[in-house]
Amino acid sequence: MSQKIIIRPQAALDLYDQAIYLARHASPETADRYLKCANDTFKAIARRPSMGRTSKYLNPSLSHTRLFRVQKFHKHVIFYCALKKAVEIIRVVHGARDLERLY
Repeated sequence: MSQKIIIRPQAALDLYDQAIYLARHASPETADRYLKCANDTFKAIARRPSMGRTSKYLNPSLSHTRLFRVQKFHKHVIFYCALKKAVEIIRVVHGARDLERLY
């Protein structure tokens, strides 16, 4: 059974920024494919919230956060929390960024 998907405003902004970047530097089709793959990955996470690995960052506020890569865009990481009746998408960022510093 799939859980509800909650996308935090910062995650929505991350998706928008990455889509704009891909549209400019790759193609509009690549940007559309990225957004579709991200949404498909959100749905997969909602079906199996424990499939992502737990965060191993030093910041204790991240201890409940899980990570999973965007399908077909494996350099992009989804940070999410598994709640009782939902999954909360916190950030969607390129893995080359300083991930802990984002928080």
